[in-house]
Amino acid sequence: MYSISFEIVGESRYTYIHNNYQVFLSKAYQALDKEFRINKIVKKIEKLDSKELDNLIQLIEDFLYES
Repeated sequence: MYSISFEIVGESRYTYIHNNYQVFLSKAYQALDKEFRINKIVKKIEKLDSKELDNLIQLIEDFLYES
């Protein structure tokens, strides 16, 4: 069961049983981190010259086909 349930009343916070808030928060942070890292790599790739790009593509292909 996927649920996020808590209630804030005044200064008090009530968390309910089977609350998955921390699980979803952790997954969201992991996804955001991956997106940030990928965007950083893409920006660097865009600055490569043709030969460097060919070498990088070859490294990636080698890595992917070895797996």
